[in-house]
Amino acid sequence: MIKLLKFIVIFVTLVCSPAVADPVVWDKDFSIRDTKAIRVFLDDNASGACWTNLRETREYAEEKVRMLGGKIDDFDLPLASERRYELNIFVHLQRYFVDDTGPCYGNVRIALKTFAQIDTFFHSSEIAHFTAVLLDPNNLNEEAIKAISIFFSGLR
Repeated sequence: MIKLLKFIVIFVTLVCSPAVADPVVWDKDFSIRDTKAIRVFLDDNASGACWTNLRETREYAEEKVRMLGGKIDDFDLPLASERRYELNIFVHLQRYFVDDTGPCYGNVRIALKTFAQIDTFFHSSEIAHFTAVLLDPNNLNEEAIKAISIFFSGLR
């Protein structure tokens, strides 16, 4: 009974709350077209088959970069001085119940960042980010794709 009440409270909170906001773009003059390269990094922290379309997600994100005039590449460290950036897609999802049953819930965070070297130290610099809190009875594949679309709606 307590599990059911907890589920109802979480469900009502997620469904009745604004779970999605606009993407935050720190530099309004930033343009993907002006970058040298962007790499896409997926952080799969999903369980219970809540996120299964990793390849489609990566390909969709890469295509969004290309549509805005950017180039996809693979490199070790994204440095602002080299105009290299990393698109991080963090997916943290799980089933509600301990036995991996119930609806999937969690969040997707997307961030475009680079590193700047100041003296001998590297500092992370974020250009834009977007976070969505998600809930679905089956999986969150479509919602992850929608989150990427919303993220790129704030960039040029």
